[in-house]
Amino acid sequence: MISVKKALVHSILGGYVTAVLSLVVVIATARLLSPEEVGVFAIAGSLMIIAENLKNFGVGPYVIRKKELSPEDIRSALGISIIISWGLGFLMCLLSEPASAWFENADLRQLVLLLSIGFFFSPYISVSSAFLQRNLGYKTIAIIEFVAGLSQILSLFIFIQFDFSYFAIALAMITNSLTQFAGHLLVNYKNVSLIPRFSNLRLMGRFGFFITFINLFTRLNLIVPDLIIGKLGTPTMVALFSRAIGILDFAQVTLVKGIAGLSLPYLSRVNRENGDIVGAYTKASELTSSILLPFMALVFVLSDEVILFFFGNQWVESAPIIEVLAVWATVKSFHSLSNSIFISKGKETIAFYIAMGVTVVLSLLVFFLFEHGLEAIALAFVFANILRIILVSYYAKKLFGIIPLQFAKYHAKCVSCGAICMLSALFAKEGVYMLTNNNFIILIFTSAVSLAAWLIAAYLLKLQLLKEIGVEKIAERFKKKKIV
Repeated sequence: MISVKKALVHSILGGYVTAVLSLVVVIATARLLSPEEVGVFAIAGSLMIIAENLKNFGVGPYVIRKKELSPEDIRSALGISIIISWGLGFLMCLLSEPASAWFENADLRQLVLLLSIGFFFSPYISVSSAFLQRNLGYKTIAIIEFVAGLSQILSLFIFIQFDFSYFAIALAMITNSLTQFAGHLLVNYKNVSLIPRFSNLRLMGRFGFFITFINLFTRLNLIVPDLIIGKLGTPTMVALFSRAIGILDFAQVTLVKGIAGLSLPYLSRVNRENGDIVGAYTKASELTSSILLPFMALVFVLSDEVILFFFGNQWVESAPIIEVLAVWATVKSFHSLSNSIFISKGKETIAFYIAMGVTVVLSLLVFFLFEHGLEAIALAFVFANILRIILVSYYAKKLFGIIPLQFAKYHAKCVSCGAICMLSALFAKEGVYMLTNNNFIILIFTSAVSLAAWLIAAYLLKLQLLKEIGVEKIAERFKKKKIV
């Protein structure tokens, strides 16, 4: 059986490689297309994200969590995924025309039709991926996603060169889905049947309902502004906000993808083996915070430089939004893995109601704060996630005995490390500004100083992360050699 540490290494490395490829796609899109073109696609993408989070209907978490998994269970998982995903694919095709009329853009119809194609490959990809995750086969997943990412980048450049505009993004995404489907079919055909089973779906359907809507509400928190701004404002406003929240979400997902992606399989295994799931959750949460908090401090300080470096002058208005959203990402990090512990312990209904309540509050705040500008909308994210932390802390104490003050103590070192990184970044940025105005030099120098400060602070504060990656052992060996 693959060890958790080896799976974590594969998950982290695969996540970073995939993230780099995704970043190339984002940068290419932002630089080769105009904000208005990106805004039009963002509206279409927002509509599809709602369906995207419904299509697998919790099949992945069900396969991962189930104590005893038979071939019939896998076929049943495929069956319910096909019913939901293919049904949504056809529904999106039917809704493409009304969506085009609602947002008063004729091209939205073709965009939605193109994006719906991925729904017909999704069941096979999701079931195969869940089976691999259950068995900690993250190396195989990483290879498939890497090849798919490369095919997406190549096709994106080709279609943009042939003046497909925002249609190039949709066509590149179809290429990615086709490649993933072929990859899973090639490496996992012995374990995942192509023939679905449409019986005994009731239990899976109930579980899938809650998991699906937990994921949906989580994604809605990111796309609600696009939908509301798209109706009340302009495509350019949608693009500016979407770019700001997109880069923060990308950073969060990239930095902790290995830990977050492994959290549900890991906690489910601990639960199946009757281990200390509270200790495991607290440890995993501390690991994510020790990575996220310093990075968000750096993004807060370098918001202008990040936008200019990655996307160019046409996106500079997104920088103030990023500063506010960096605070949102910081607040969000403290219980970022809460859904995993709720699901692994069979309390998915609690996660569902929390996610639904936060989404409703956020939607109302975005709607009423629209007239005050995009920065005010970003501030709505901060308020909504403070509410989420309060609710999660309450139920974590009630259901699992996780005391909020004790949980906060585990994160105190991470907060201190983040503060040190922010101060070092501020001083470094001011210092280098006295020598040059070159955006690239400022970005690289400030990041390097902040990274050095993070490593020193993490070592002095004895953060759990350094123990996991073996830095403390390396330091001890170095000391011994020096003494000798």
